Formats: sequence, C-alpha cells, structure tokens
Amino acid sequence: MAMHVSFLATQSLAFMLGVLACWAFWYVLLHLTPALRVAPQAAYDPGHGAIEIKVANFGTRQITDVQAHLALFDRVPEGRIVTVEQGLLMPHEILALEVKRMVDTPWCVPTAYIFVCKNGQKLRELLMSPPAHGERRLVFTISARDAVSGTKRVQRVTYPATALISGSYARGLTFSIVPTPTA
Repeated sequence: MAMHVSFLATQSLAFMLGVLACWAFWYVLLHLTPALRVAPQAAYDPGHGAIEIKVANFGTRQITDVQAHLALFDRVPEGRIVTVEQGLLMPHEILALEVKRMVDTPWCVPTAYIFVCKNGQKLRELLMSPPAHGERRLVFTISARDAVSGTKRVQRVTYPATALISGSYARGLTFSIVPTPTA
C-alpha cells in the first residue's frame, strides 16, 4: 500500500512539473516576439514621387522574413473599410533585419530599412482628397518572424494625411524626417 501511495505521489509530482515546464516554455516563446518598430510618420519624396516608410529592429535578436503591404483605404459611413489603391512597394519583402547593436557595421545585414512605394505620388494625391463621407488613410501592414523563437508578429500602422511629411528619413535608428528643401 505504501508503495502504491509513493508511486501516485511521484506520478502526480511529475505531472505537475511537466505542466509547469510546458507553461514556462510557451510563456517564453510568446514573449520572444520581434522588436520591430514602424515609423509613426511616412515620408514623401517629391523629387521621386515616392512614399517611404521606415522600419527598424530595436531588439537583441535578428528579425527574419519581413513582408510589408501598403494600401490606401476609405472608411465609409456604414463602417466598412474599402480599398482605394494598392501601394507598389519595391521590394515588398526583405530577408532579415540585424540587431540594434550592429547599426553602423558596414557590409552587415541592415538594422533599419526604408520601404519605398513607387506609386507614391498617386497615393498622396488620393490621400489629400478625402472622400465626401468617412475618412481616408494609408495603411501599412508588416509581418516579421523572430529568428530565435520563430514567433511571427503582424503589425498595422495607419497614416492620415497629416502624417505624410515631405522629406526623407534621417540615417540610423531614428524615425526623424529631414525636410525637403523648397526651391
């Protein structure tokens, strides 16, 4: 009888430790997500008619499989969201972003990247002429995978017309925009 109680106690303890280890493993994996940040404002380069959106890895692990999408959407009074125009990002995906401590290392995988929309002039014109009813925004959606855990994160940032600034992004891990000189 004592051996039976000892066996049950051992099995119960093993089961609880297994559940605890599983919970700890998933907790760690869920918190190992990419530390990807997206610029709060988009830059418009009038010389090339391009919209630029900068993303950067502020984490301590590489980010891989970065894919981006840009489109102009209207939110109509009924609450629906309607696509007005697709943005042509060239390229729309990159292989990786390096960790932030490698920001100024030459010939290294970049820490920050600027996605360039080739039909930016058309998107800007449409964004500046909002619909009669509802609102219009540029919507930038990006997905990225943590290189260690494989956890994928999807992020969406919206830009109203006031968040489209004429100029280009400054170099490095900053989202500041250097204004375009006026003639």
